[in-house]
Amino acid sequence: MSMKVVTVRLMDQGAWSAAFFLANIWTAFSLSVDSFAASTIASSAGVVGAAVARAYAVDSRLISRTRDGSSTLDWFSSRISFKASMVAAVSSSAFVMAWYAIAGEFSQYWTFSLIAFLIVMADIPHYSLIIRGEQAKAFSAAFAYSLFIGIGWWVAKGHPVETWCIALVAVTIIGWILVGNRKSNMASKTVVGTSMRMSAESLYSAIASQLGILILYVVAASSATAGIRLTYSLVFAPVFMIIQGLFPLVLRKVTEVRPVVQPSTKSLLTIWTLACAAGLATFAGGAWLIGESGLKIAPTISLTAPFLLPVGASMLGSLVLDTGLLRWRLTVPPSKPHRLRLILTMIDLSLQVTLVLLFGLTGVIWGLTISGCLKLLVGLVLIIRNDEDLDLREGSSLVEERT
Repeated sequence: MSMKVVTVRLMDQGAWSAAFFLANIWTAFSLSVDSFAASTIASSAGVVGAAVARAYAVDSRLISRTRDGSSTLDWFSSRISFKASMVAAVSSSAFVMAWYAIAGEFSQYWTFSLIAFLIVMADIPHYSLIIRGEQAKAFSAAFAYSLFIGIGWWVAKGHPVETWCIALVAVTIIGWILVGNRKSNMASKTVVGTSMRMSAESLYSAIASQLGILILYVVAASSATAGIRLTYSLVFAPVFMIIQGLFPLVLRKVTEVRPVVQPSTKSLLTIWTLACAAGLATFAGGAWLIGESGLKIAPTISLTAPFLLPVGASMLGSLVLDTGLLRWRLTVPPSKPHRLRLILTMIDLSLQVTLVLLFGLTGVIWGLTISGCLKLLVGLVLIIRNDEDLDLREGSSLVEERT
């Protein structure tokens, strides 16, 4: 992995994350707290939809090729990616409108559902270019995204949502043009089981990660919803940008190893885990020190203080669990990691719903913290256990479950 590739990848992710970061901060400072809280529901649903589409159309197909032991198959399909994006985008938008209806604010904020739809449609072509190794093309789309948002900040100061949507439409068009019409020569029956399970896993984990925001919007004050979203998008945004930028390179590196079971894989993932933990801890500590110093960037920023620990724990737990599952799923039938993810998600959902309904905002804080620690523990076990304990088979392809 050359330094040039890493640099371009970080520039790409920096531009993409900067656009999302600016859009969130712009809406936070331009809209009322109630309106910003409503917009966070749309962006959260968009994140969930994008994660599901990524897993179905991109990650699962790459992992299936690796587990089958063939590097000659063209795993990417433009048609499958577009269909997955459309289904996820429409579903995310419908979910947002339904959630507004539950909160009794459908007539006021239903147009925000367009944000969720466009986030999904813009994400998949950009992510596909990254995983395919076309970093320059991916950077072109990311740069256009940040440029549109930056220009809009100065030109249309009072219209953040409209400008965000226009930028996403432009980036969606650019992204799909850059992706082009690529066809896969992988037999659909060899990947459908993995695709369905991995997309389901992404849906479980993404909903669990955003559940606190969704429930708070219905049962608590808008300031709580705004606070937890700003903790994600402001405090942890810089380090998460770096993590998101490098993880696709880690994924490509791991899936290129032949055989997939060897010490270098375990070492790489261990180093990756430690680096992620150090980055999250550094930014959480920095935010806490700024808060203790009394420095106020803007009135809304003070809302993040109660969520630094729970959001940090939740993000670290999810990152470590994903890393552990990556090592495991390369060499075992997809049903095993799927069952583990389902069990953990059911525990996570039950814990968060119960604590939120019983204790409100305090329940969200404890729910995120406890579930984050649980995922961290399980992820560490998967990473550090010996290969033979994980039923790994060196130098062989597995007969995948075809369901």
